[in-house]
Amino acid sequence: MIKRSSDECRDADYDLASICETLHSRMKSSISLWTCLSKNIASTYMLFLNKDLDTCVYERDVAINVIDALSKGCIEARVVPSAHLVSSIIRCLTQPIISFTNHKGSPVATVHTVGIEPIPSRLPLDELEHINSVMSKGSIRIGKLVGCNEIEARLTPDHVFKHILIVGSTGSGKSTTAAVLATEAARVGFRVVVIDWHGEYRHILASVKDVDIKYTNPLLATIPKHMNFSEIVLKEPLAFIEILEAGLELTPAQVHILEDALNILRQKGMRGYIIDLVADIVHSSPSSARWYTESREALLRKLKPLTSQYLSVNWSKCNYVDPRPHSITIFDVSSIPNIRVRKILSSLLIKSLAIDAQYSKERAPLMVVVDEAHNIFESRNPVCMLVAEVRKWLFGFVLISQAPSMISPIVLKNTNTKIIHALKTSQDISALLSNIVVDKDLAKTIHTLKPGEAYLSIPEIEKPLRVKVDLGLIGVKM
Repeated sequence: MIKRSSDECRDADYDLASICETLHSRMKSSISLWTCLSKNIASTYMLFLNKDLDTCVYERDVAINVIDALSKGCIEARVVPSAHLVSSIIRCLTQPIISFTNHKGSPVATVHTVGIEPIPSRLPLDELEHINSVMSKGSIRIGKLVGCNEIEARLTPDHVFKHILIVGSTGSGKSTTAAVLATEAARVGFRVVVIDWHGEYRHILASVKDVDIKYTNPLLATIPKHMNFSEIVLKEPLAFIEILEAGLELTPAQVHILEDALNILRQKGMRGYIIDLVADIVHSSPSSARWYTESREALLRKLKPLTSQYLSVNWSKCNYVDPRPHSITIFDVSSIPNIRVRKILSSLLIKSLAIDAQYSKERAPLMVVVDEAHNIFESRNPVCMLVAEVRKWLFGFVLISQAPSMISPIVLKNTNTKIIHALKTSQDISALLSNIVVDKDLAKTIHTLKPGEAYLSIPEIEKPLRVKVDLGLIGVKM
């Protein structure tokens, strides 16, 4: 509302308080008044608050006519778009200090600028109530809803078992989000294993004091206890072969030789690093044909980067770390120079953890965080099939990627919870949005998310929620 500046309006006898009293007696909606004073203009904004949008719009239009009539046209009332209204109020609240004086010129009050920028929620009250009801059931905290700090974003263990995908461009905050999830899961009793592609989680989690953080690195002679791989060879030798076949791009003839070597190994017994034992058997196997000799030599060349000698790791002297409830075990593969070796060792560890979860009598829940998951969960890798199987063993994945378009479609479909940080490429955005319900306006804002902000998509809530990840949960001061 703006007072007109004509001569007749300057002398007009009207009272804004009386107008508001008249409106109050007629309206069902609550009315909030904001008066903003600046060097150039003095305006009063009238906000109508009602659960029913139609009632709100109707009473707003009635109010415009009442104001015009009672002020005899001296107050102009018009509809202001919500975006303009919000920006105007923020500008009003954050302008330089305003001093008020009485009619004698003496100062009577000073108003200081507001220290924060208010962001009103765009969600209807009934939606907020539903969201709050869903979030209150969770025990794994993430952060707060943007625009509604009273509601804390939380996930349940069941969200973990149905798998979580975290995506975002470099620097968007996806690694710290994963660290928050890992820490919160450990706090509620999960065993957490982090496959650390870039060697950053030890630093990210350095300020966490109430969770046992265990660091492992094969080049420093510490590894998770599941890295001996004997359980895979004994219980699921075919899975071991399939992982090497995909990771090393083996030919059918090379797969045949590898399978024979594993059969011999299982009969002789396994004491030592499995890859070394397999390589020794392949090397000593007699060759009866030229194709066999050529395939055997090619297989040995492909196995070589996985051997103890190549990696400079004495596996038999490594200290084994057992992932326990209320702890996080970091498996740092960043110091392994060969990317293919990283993929295979990570895949074998994942499969070994899955076998342990399947057959173990101890059913403490397990969260496996996989950094740069597009390197491992690509379509050719058989570990992709695990996402559809491991839930019943209280096993959940948290997959992190800056390139979701490179992840197997079956994996994308089987990650029911998605945390979307800023993405830049249209290809990655399209690959992601094909699996969740997102309106066009929201899709256009994905690339504008600030570091630490993300859209949270869970099955219980129809549309993704914008959240601010709380780094204080991992001891980082905001």
